[in-house]
Amino acid sequence: MWTRALRRFGLAGTAALTAMACSQQDAADIPARALPAGVLTAFHDHLDRISGGALVCRDGDIAAAATVSGDINSDRRPDYVVDTRSLNCQARRDGPAVAYFCGTGSCAFPLIVSQGETWQTIALMSGNQARIVQHYQETRIEIREGARGVPGGGITVREYAWREGQLVRTGEWVEGVEARRLTD
Repeated sequence: MWTRALRRFGLAGTAALTAMACSQQDAADIPARALPAGVLTAFHDHLDRISGGALVCRDGDIAAAATVSGDINSDRRPDYVVDTRSLNCQARRDGPAVAYFCGTGSCAFPLIVSQGETWQTIALMSGNQARIVQHYQETRIEIREGARGVPGGGITVREYAWREGQLVRTGEWVEGVEARRLTD
């Protein structure tokens, strides 16, 4: 297999394939204690709700996929955005596990937010990339997605913030050749 990969993708491509294979294997070895137990429980409950109990994800895989964190609700505790593209889950029925998270052009980025001593998972955003940004005194989540129908291409950016106990969209715009703001 690696000989064919070396011929087909060259040395750089083979290194990338090797890194991908290793990172998928190592994700299960990440200790679940890297996330608070309540985060894992909340996400497992979320998986049960969206799949009717059909999805099974190991704690180490969830910890590896919860790569973006920040204090979204200003309670001085980290909150986590889960990159579902990185999850290595198994579906007991109804097709592949990825179908629960990803559509044709984007994937879900659920937020696990602290609520006192408990945690809540909010299924909220779809896109291709998530990041935490600081906007003046407010921490926000930006979800980026390839914009469809924009001349010359572009990236749709949706921005969310925690206000009055809930996550709200604070803005949406398209970045590209002719960047234009859609909402404010």
